[in-house]
Amino acid sequence: MTAKMLLALTIWAVVAHASAQSPGTGILEERLFGPGSDPETQVQLAEAFHFGLGTRRNLSAAFEWYAIAADQGHVEAQNVLGMFYMGGLGVAEDCRSALYWFERAAAAGNVDALNNAAWVLATCPDERYRDGRRAIELVSAAIEKNGPQAAFQGTLAAAYAETGDFIQAIELIQYAIESMLEEGKLEAAAESEVVLERFRNGQPWRGALFIDPEDYRH
Repeated sequence: MTAKMLLALTIWAVVAHASAQSPGTGILEERLFGPGSDPETQVQLAEAFHFGLGTRRNLSAAFEWYAIAADQGHVEAQNVLGMFYMGGLGVAEDCRSALYWFERAAAAGNVDALNNAAWVLATCPDERYRDGRRAIELVSAAIEKNGPQAAFQGTLAAAYAETGDFIQAIELIQYAIESMLEEGKLEAAAESEVVLERFRNGQPWRGALFIDPEDYRH
């Protein structure tokens, strides 16, 4: 057994024990590394590294395990992997890869991934991956499915700003800020105020927003 495998088994055993689900080492090894490996088990290990559960936080290791689970079709892992690429968490920022994983998760019914794909299309620093009109379509579909959440309204605002419609963008981001304040999300509201100022200056937003790894707990 390699050192990497031993570390993974040890950490996952700690996490599993804490949740009263502690199978034997052989079963753990099979779930993590075997031909029939279990994506749910791999996501639990990813979250242990992601949030520092039983070990030190290690975003690079978290990224690796989310990627393994995502490759096996774990939809939530696909969405989180897209977030890692979008925010440059444990891996270099990469709009193309972020879009790929968000679109896979969205195709499987993950509405948050639909919104996240729209954010990338509206704000990616690389113009090759920006498409404001498409971003509006995607986030509008997310709103239709799950309602006008503050995060979705913020994305819609960014999408309109990308198309040059700053009047609509300002109105939407102000609505999002009000909703965040009502929900007690003071830090998110403060960061959105920075976005609002950009819009007032006739500038679209570029890059990820709210990239604290804790925001991605699911």
